[in-house]
Amino acid sequence: MSDFVLHNYFRSSTSVRVRAALNLKGLSYDYVALSLLKGEQASPEHLELNPQGLVPTLVTDHGPLPQSLAILEWLEEVYPTPPLLPADPWGRARVRSLAHIVALDIHPVNNLRILKHL
Repeated sequence: MSDFVLHNYFRSSTSVRVRAALNLKGLSYDYVALSLLKGEQASPEHLELNPQGLVPTLVTDHGPLPQSLAILEWLEEVYPTPPLLPADPWGRARVRSLAHIVALDIHPVNNLRILKHL
């Protein structure tokens, strides 16, 4: 039996970072593929898990958890080994800085919602 269920899209960079963390930590998960191009993230079933209608959503024993960076922080706190972050504060800050560059500066302009709008 798997540890988690991950609702995600194969081309989503946010989904990729969660899959990478789960794999690095050796955690098993069921892969639920959603097609963003077909709008499957807006299905009533997915909206029950993630009212934003976004991916990824990690279903845990505690319930569904959306937002990739929140998922990564939770995984790191609950499953600290192997660590996703360096041991020293400066190293952790650098990794967080790089993650924020991707999440806040690059991802928004690559986002399917933005591309559809444009």
